[in-house]
Amino acid sequence: FTEIPSSGGVKALELREGSGEVPVDGDQVAIHYYGRLAAKQGWRFDSTYDHKDATGDPIPFVFTIGSGKVRQ
Repeated sequence: FTEIPSSGGVKALELREGSGEVPVDGDQVAIHYYGRLAAKQGWRFDSTYDHKDATGDPIPFVFTIGSGKVRQ
């Protein structure tokens, strides 16, 4: 786990590194994630894998880099 700077103690674990170019401001990216609470023995509080489209596939979280709408 790596602690995210200025996050108040939030830690991240990268399970699989992407293979594309590193995104820059203005790029739209799509990610899948699991949000878990360490204090609750790994209790999952959110995940993109819980949200499915009409065919049953998980819906990724999509956002634009540098838009200010997603914060660490």
